[in-house]
Amino acid sequence: MMNTLIALAALLVPAAFPAPQQKQEPPSFSLAWSEWPGWSIYGVAEELGLLDGKKGALGTVEQQYGVDVVLQEMDYDPCLTAYGSGTVDAVCVTNMDILGLCLSRESVAILINDTSEGGDMWLTTDPLLTWESLKNRKEPLELHGLQNSVSHYVGVRLLERHGLGEDAVRWVNMDPGAAATAMQQGNLQNIVAWNPFCLNVLNANKKARVLGSSKEIPGEVMDLVVVDQKVLDQPGGKGFALALIDAYYRVMERLVDPKTQDDTVTAVGAKFSRLPLEEMRKVLDGTKYVTTPQAAIEFFTGPDCRVTMTKVADFCMAHLNLEKRPTVGYGTREKAGTMNFRFDPSYLQAFAQGR
Repeated sequence: MMNTLIALAALLVPAAFPAPQQKQEPPSFSLAWSEWPGWSIYGVAEELGLLDGKKGALGTVEQQYGVDVVLQEMDYDPCLTAYGSGTVDAVCVTNMDILGLCLSRESVAILINDTSEGGDMWLTTDPLLTWESLKNRKEPLELHGLQNSVSHYVGVRLLERHGLGEDAVRWVNMDPGAAATAMQQGNLQNIVAWNPFCLNVLNANKKARVLGSSKEIPGEVMDLVVVDQKVLDQPGGKGFALALIDAYYRVMERLVDPKTQDDTVTAVGAKFSRLPLEEMRKVLDGTKYVTTPQAAIEFFTGPDCRVTMTKVADFCMAHLNLEKRPTVGYGTREKAGTMNFRFDPSYLQAFAQGR
């Protein structure tokens, strides 16, 4: 009888209790961004709860794509250093600066945020300086700005557009903030810098004026989101790219909607040097946002992008002392092959199709 009861009890009690299921954490990825109209959008996306920005907590967009996006705001140069060293997975970067970084990390542009079309300027306080008078000078003009940067590129391209060579100026390497302050105080006559430095000079020194700007070279200064190819290949990598794209365009929708435009411009200004609405509007006059996925796809696949990147690579080889010329491709890796840097529209296309 006792043996029968023991056997019956064995049937009623499970052989082993199932282990409680562990909640699987979503894969985590990081983006380094700095103050610029197109990149400060990510700070606004965090304010809106689209991206939480901190590890272990998810905004609505992160929940949609099943990824954890860590936003790391830094000054621009530390962003470049962080990406180059592999500390972060993605970076907000210009089309020129990525060409040095991509030699050590196969890099993919998944999104173009904006192009500078007046946001980078050559400022002068010399009332007599013109492009024609520059041609007639016997000695090179002293020009201050950050050497081997986008400012340097803009200065060289402006000289070219007006029929002048680089030997028309003597470039003096100087931090843009220091150069702008010196011009505000009347201690420098010619600088090349970007907003908000230029805006500060024009507001403070009534003798300062714009001799030339990136408006003369439309589309050549691109502000991008770039991701390491190895990161894109990881589980969740595509979701990470789509989350960055989605968050950007959700803020863009608010920026172009008259009902939410002022509030959104104000929010961007708060993330971009804490500028109030009217000052931020002046900055946006020199910034051309790429506001739709279709416009970004057309930019990535159009002929102008290839022409520009050839010019930019030429500049980099002449000025940056790169160990070799970076290879630049257009399209998916399957289509374009393995390149140091690629403009890949497939993530934008996937986002547009999934909307």
